[in-house]
Amino acid sequence: MPADTIAPGSGVVVRDEEWLVAATEEMADGPLITAQGLSELVRETEERFYTRLDAVHPLDPAEPASW
Repeated sequence: MPADTIAPGSGVVVRDEEWLVAATEEMADGPLITAQGLSELVRETEERFYTRLDAVHPLDPAEPASW
């Protein structure tokens, strides 16, 4: 997935959990996404994901949030 389609404030699914993107940064290893956990298991957890290592899927803003 192109990292330029992921913007702060958007929702994503990574490792079967929902996250709110706080920031994106271009690094030597590719885009780095900093996100805040939204779903129950990761709520209030901050995590960083490299798009080269993790499958990052954007949430459809037209769909109701499950969190």
